[in-house]
Amino acid sequence: RFMRVRHNPIGDGRWVTMMEDISESKRNEAAIAHLALHDTLTGLPNRAQFDELFERALVEAEEKSGHVGVVAMDLDRFKEINDSYGHATGDQVLRVLAERFTSVLKPGEVVARLGGDEFAAFKPFGSIEALREFLERIEGVLFGNVQHHEVLIATGGSIGVATYPED
Repeated sequence: RFMRVRHNPIGDGRWVTMMEDISESKRNEAAIAHLALHDTLTGLPNRAQFDELFERALVEAEEKSGHVGVVAMDLDRFKEINDSYGHATGDQVLRVLAERFTSVLKPGEVVARLGGDEFAAFKPFGSIEALREFLERIEGVLFGNVQHHEVLIATGGSIGVATYPED
């Protein structure tokens, strides 16, 4: 519970204290803040939050002489999935991929939905092996199957990778 307490002097040395439960407005503020930074369909960070987190990761990498790997992903045949099976199926594919991405992330790693069928990810790393392991987990999610009702959808995509400061 969140309470707002106000003390007001009456003028003769006494005070009037008012207490107001502001829990509902705090929940609403948190929901609005969440919507501003997350994709409404998948719950993943949106482009605005991705950009903010990525900028912070670059600053930290520069300060610590570290590296950041950034990954751009675009689903293959997504328009075909929507056209053949409907937008509800396409939305379900996006939601399942988002859940799977989230389940394989380790601390400091981020996957975001930029819009449509475009995703991006980044990982601060110290060794190229750590980046490769991250990419294997990302590819494991991207290249798989999603079941929606009686339809089994094979997913795949195009992936591009760049590293800071090298690229």
